[in-house]
Amino acid sequence: MRIRRLDLLSFGPFSGQSLTFDDGDFGLHLVYGPNEAGKSSSLRALQQLLFGIAPPTKCRDDFVHSHNDLRIGGLFEDRDGRMLEVIRRKGGQNSLRAADDKTVADPEQLNEMLHHMDARRFRTQFGIDYQQLVAGGRDIATGKGDLGASLFAAGSGTADLQKVLKTLEEDGERLFKATGRIPAINKGLADLRAARKRVKEAQLAGSDWQRHDQELKQFHEKKAVVDADMARLQAQLNRLQRFADALPVIAELKPLRKKLQNLTTVPRLRREFGDERREAAADLRNAQSTQTRLQQEIQALEQSLLEVNAPSTLLQHSSAIEELYAELGRYRGLQKECPDLLIRRQQYEQQALRRLQELGKPADLKCAEELRIGPAERQRIRELGEQRSGIFQAVSEATNLLADRSQKLNDVTAELASLQEPKDVAPLQRAIQRINRQGDLDQQLSDAQQLADNTQSQIERDLKKLPLWAGSPEQLEVLPLPSTESINRCERQIEELADRERDAQKERRRLQRELNRITGKLEDIRLQQDVPTEAELTEARQLRDAGWKLLRQHLDGDGDDSAVSEFIAKFDGTAELTTAFEKAASQADDIVDRLRREADLVAQKAQLLADMHLTERDLAASGQDLDELRKSHSDVANSWTQLWQASSIQPLPPPDMKAWLEQQAALVESLEDLRQQQAAVTALNAELENCRSILCPFLSPEAGVLSDKPLSNLIDLCQQQIDQHGKAAQQHTTLLQRLKTLEAETATAERQLETAKAEQQTWLTRWADAVAVLGREGDLTPAEAGALLDAVDELFDDIRNERKIAEQAEAKQAEAAEYDQSVRHVTELVAVEIGDMPIAQAVADLNDRLTGARTQQATLTGRQEQIENLTRQLTDVEQNILNQSALLDELCREAGADKIEDLPIIEQQSDERQRLEELLANRESEVRRLARGTDLETFIAQAEAEDADQLEPQIAQLNAQLRELKPDGDRLSESIGSLRRKLDEMDGSAAASHAADEAESILAKLRSDAEQFVRVKLGAGILKRSIERYRERNQGPVLERASQLFAQLTLGAFDALQADYDDNHNPILVGVRPESRRLVPVEGMSEGTCDQLYLALRIASLEAHFAQSDPVPFIVDDILIQFDDARSVAALEVLTELSRQTQVIMFTHHRHIVDLANTHLAETGALFTQSLADAQVVKPEV
Repeated sequence: MRIRRLDLLSFGPFSGQSLTFDDGDFGLHLVYGPNEAGKSSSLRALQQLLFGIAPPTKCRDDFVHSHNDLRIGGLFEDRDGRMLEVIRRKGGQNSLRAADDKTVADPEQLNEMLHHMDARRFRTQFGIDYQQLVAGGRDIATGKGDLGASLFAAGSGTADLQKVLKTLEEDGERLFKATGRIPAINKGLADLRAARKRVKEAQLAGSDWQRHDQELKQFHEKKAVVDADMARLQAQLNRLQRFADALPVIAELKPLRKKLQNLTTVPRLRREFGDERREAAADLRNAQSTQTRLQQEIQALEQSLLEVNAPSTLLQHSSAIEELYAELGRYRGLQKECPDLLIRRQQYEQQALRRLQELGKPADLKCAEELRIGPAERQRIRELGEQRSGIFQAVSEATNLLADRSQKLNDVTAELASLQEPKDVAPLQRAIQRINRQGDLDQQLSDAQQLADNTQSQIERDLKKLPLWAGSPEQLEVLPLPSTESINRCERQIEELADRERDAQKERRRLQRELNRITGKLEDIRLQQDVPTEAELTEARQLRDAGWKLLRQHLDGDGDDSAVSEFIAKFDGTAELTTAFEKAASQADDIVDRLRREADLVAQKAQLLADMHLTERDLAASGQDLDELRKSHSDVANSWTQLWQASSIQPLPPPDMKAWLEQQAALVESLEDLRQQQAAVTALNAELENCRSILCPFLSPEAGVLSDKPLSNLIDLCQQQIDQHGKAAQQHTTLLQRLKTLEAETATAERQLETAKAEQQTWLTRWADAVAVLGREGDLTPAEAGALLDAVDELFDDIRNERKIAEQAEAKQAEAAEYDQSVRHVTELVAVEIGDMPIAQAVADLNDRLTGARTQQATLTGRQEQIENLTRQLTDVEQNILNQSALLDELCREAGADKIEDLPIIEQQSDERQRLEELLANRESEVRRLARGTDLETFIAQAEAEDADQLEPQIAQLNAQLRELKPDGDRLSESIGSLRRKLDEMDGSAAASHAADEAESILAKLRSDAEQFVRVKLGAGILKRSIERYRERNQGPVLERASQLFAQLTLGAFDALQADYDDNHNPILVGVRPESRRLVPVEGMSEGTCDQLYLALRIASLEAHFAQSDPVPFIVDDILIQFDDARSVAALEVLTELSRQTQVIMFTHHRHIVDLANTHLAETGALFTQSLADAQVVKPEV
């Protein structure tokens, strides 16, 4: 598929603009839009054209056009070259229209071009923006370059694949863990077991429950019979009520149908028919009126043409007249200039004669040639005159320079004689350099001593803070201490025993609380009523059986009198065996009766007694366990103390002793540091003494006692000597160099003076020869010679000006005469007599006559143009009359009218028919609603068959019967509720029911969680298998191509991509450096490089996809925001290569990207750029 055009008809900020993508086979189409130009809107428009406009709650592009008015158009081309032009509007299935925006288009054509993909797949697989690019690079880094996941994410366009996998795993673990208790399924199973246990404990059985249950079933059966009767009566009532409601509406149907029957021959006209008819009639009337008006105006203009007369001869020679008039000012200027020129000529002639006399010549211009000097002589005089000042100045300067250099030479010679020879300080300098290379030894010694003192003080303070120790630091250093492993082992044992002891004490307190609770409940039961126990019943039965045995023996005559007496004695106030037996039997029966009557209390007391025995047993066992733990704790404490016997330390608990050991280790380390610092102080003292011994021999004895001075002071004294001797040596060297320079400069000054004097003499000789042509002697100065030359030049200038002005006067007089002749010739051609009229006045008169003629001609031309315009308008109006007449004829045919005047009546009849049809449809719809699915006519027949007068009594009778049955139903419901409550009370005071409901609720939740767990696990498994299968199928071709693209995108920073394996033997992606061939995992790549890796994989996957499938446009949204210029160009080149397989459309806010593309990709022939600001305006079709 290829997008040929995107029409932004009314969407976002756009109104009737279009983006075209026709150029090239596929091509890289770069769409530039600055901020607020609608770049994002145009991108959304492209996506919503394909898949539908977003609903109002999610639409972000209805801020100019209302949501109902949104329109997006487009032209698409499939692989066979077939075109599809559509317009997308808001809506559901019918939102895709043809180019006329009216015909509903078949969406299947567009779906086939898109290969039936949905919007999400198109956006992820065939689109990429900056957020997707960054998320994809981050996902690759998060997955540590997992090969399968990276290839799958790039191929599917899924940017957060690792997050999806992690979410699935976390969701599964939140639901179930094999060894967990907190996950939902684990907790649900435990809760289910507890609920079922409560159900079992709470359930009771008995004949009373069965009897009540049977009664409940009988009441349910009676209630069902009553409900059925009420339902039957209610159905009859509803049926009659619907008939009663429908009959008034049915009564309206027949008149409506009859009226419509009379209008069946009337056509159904369109709603806009009347407006069209009235508009056409009005247009026809207006056009006919306009026709009449135009015809009248044309006749009036044609009549006025006869009144206009324009002289043709003047117009024919208009150019000559205009040319004469244009030159009239020039002619008048000539008339004024000629007398002035004659006056100036006389002035120049008189001035030249006067200059001749000043130069000693007669007042005749012919004598001027005697004074003419050739250019060579003139130039020679001027050049020599200009040289005089420099030559004489050079002689003076050379004389002064020689005197100055001679004086300075004498001064330097005297100063040099007064200096002493300098000393050699190089050995002292080398000694200072060696010492300075060691740094500031005084400061080093001070710092080292300070550090040692600080360390010593710190050791003393830390030693005082160390508990359990009173010895010296040296003794602490060699103290025998237990190993860290032994300490950790004891600490673990102590902590474990302490935890167990705390748990045991906690359990013992819990058991004691439980025992107190049970004892309290038993006491409550005893205070309420002494409840017999099973043991008491057993004891009473044994007593009764013993009495029965004695009674039988007594009746048989072989009874034991002592046993009888003992048995009778157990019953106060009894003397007979039979009476005692009766009391024993009665006592046993009483206990049985009480056990049956007070079954709940008996069971509760039995359970409490059993729980009390178990709790007492557990409490005793807990005490034994606690004693054993305390003994073990004491043994471990003894072992802990024995660990420290060698160091004579009574230890604290392990955590405290571990901190004590850390303090001891720090002290030992500080002691070692102190020894090293003291050694450094000793070494620095020795080095300082050595340096003093080196420097002292270089110092003079008057420097004082030197051994006690700091080394820096000795170095300063030595440096002063070096500076003093260095200055003296420098001064001596400078004076020697100055002496040599002055000697050379003096010799040069002597030579310059000789040369200057020789040049002076040569100039004097040449000057006398040069001024001889002026008739003067050699003592003439250059200024005087220049004045004479200037006077001669001025003379010849006056002569040239006189001759030039004479020529100008003659030429202007000839030009004026020629103008006179031209004027007379033109007046003869246009037949105008000028007589003795001045030439200037004649030309002005001709121009006035030409202006009037042109005015007449313009009037004539204007009226002719008006006639032509009105004629064209008349033609258009006549055509409009024909059109409107044809339209009215067509409306007559549509309405079946013989003439136009019948149309209003037919329109009224059509409106009446449509009104009646709409009213009939509403009434029939109302009857259908009451019919509730029954055929309309059948329902009408059934309703009409009913006696309308009997409906109300029948409805009242049914209502009465329903009211009579309702109390029976309510009584049965109350009986059912009462029996249910009794059954609930018999069944463990509703505890069993509540527990069963709770168990069912838990089971339902477990079922839902289990299904979700299966879905999550299946989803994760399917996704992982899909990733692995995708890797196996695409690893070779895709990875090879991605490797080339990655090297291109990173500008060679990486040479390739290749598959490798991590520590768990899982395949991963790594980059290969070009020179060292070093493998770089994705964790070692920058964020930008990871982004480029993801882009390379995406492009390679798309190329592999397009090699096997039809192309789909690839949409790119400003992915080069963080790329530098070079990598941006590389990415654009990669997209250009992809555009050979499919159309690539890239949107960007950045003009710089467009400039880079035009600079580097213009010659490829595959780049096409356009701006949203210059988008083509779509012209709507009429």
